[in-house]
Parts: sequence; structure tokens; C-alpha cells
Amino acid sequence: MKKILVLVRHGETLFNMENRVQGWCDSPLTEKGRQQAVSAGKILKAQGYVFDHAYCSSAERACDTLELISSVPYVRCKDLRERCYGNMEGESRRISHRVPADMRDTFYVAMGGESRAQVQQRVYHQLEQIMQKEDHHTVLAVSHGEAIACMIGMVLKEQADAFLKEHRIENCSMTILSYSDALFHLDKMLYIPETAH
Repeated sequence: MKKILVLVRHGETLFNMENRVQGWCDSPLTEKGRQQAVSAGKILKAQGYVFDHAYCSSAERACDTLELISSVPYVRCKDLRERCYGNMEGESRRISHRVPADMRDTFYVAMGGESRAQVQQRVYHQLEQIMQKEDHHTVLAVSHGEAIACMIGMVLKEQADAFLKEHRIENCSMTILSYSDALFHLDKMLYIPETAH
């Protein structure tokens, strides 16, 4: 039987607005971020999604987003957190963007953060455990940009980079995955109107 996982990135936060690295550290949703979450909830409802279970990262920005999207009781999961960026947490993104893209993984690990492979494994494993539960048919999960990109990487493998160049993981973007026969499939992306592609 095919199950549905709707994986949503949290709404805009203060650190997003300030262009600061935000991994395991947290910052509150902006008013725009709150409105994005409400919009995402309306889009999902209009698309006919009725959630039987909900999960989110343990970060407050993810919990706040979920509460604005849906009234379904939810479970916090540490393994749905954003990538840990070590000593780069809270710093300006301009610093990390000076590092060549093909060296950023090594850079973040050297700064005390997680590797991309570590994030892929923990996020995929957590979502797989969730979707294997017998009574979980249509599930909402709220997570983070890099964590969702890592999940897409695990699902699409060598096609992930090309997909992510065309489909950004914007605040409150919705990644729709189906799960059947112990495999995830990426069905589509949904965006709130201001970030529609």
C-alpha cells in the first residue's frame, strides 16, 4: 500500500532573514515565517491532505511551523534536526560561501559539525522508521533545508544535484514523497505563492 509523507521546511526565521548559519542553534519565526506556515497549511488542505500523524525536528522553529500548518498532535524527533555546523552556528553565511562548494563538507566537519553523509543517514533512517509504522498512511513532517536536501539525495541518488538546482528548498516548501515496498519516491514539490517556481 502506498503511503504519503509531506516533508515541509520551517518558515522564515530571524537567522534566515539575517543570512546567518542556523543548524542546531535556533531562532524564532519572523511574522513572514508565520504567514508562510499558515499558507502552507491552506495549500495542503486544498490539495486534500488529511494527516493521521505528524512529526517535527526538536527545534522550536520547526515545532512552531507545524503548529501553524496543522492541529494534529505531533512528536518531536532529534534526528529530523538540521545539519550541525559546529563552530559556524550563528555566523554569517558569507564566511562559508567563501569556501568552494566541493570543500564545504570537509570545512563543516573541521569546524566540529556533521558530514553530509551523517545527516543523510540519520534523517533517512528516522523517516523510514516513521513510515514503516502500520497505522501511518499520510504523515506530515517538518524539518530543515539541508536535512530535506539530504533526504532528497538519498531518494534520488545521482539525480539529486540536478533536481535541487531546479527545485530549491525554500521556507515552507513542501516535498511530497510516497513510500511503498520499503522505498521512498519523490512525487512533487509544492510552494507557497511567493516562492512558486
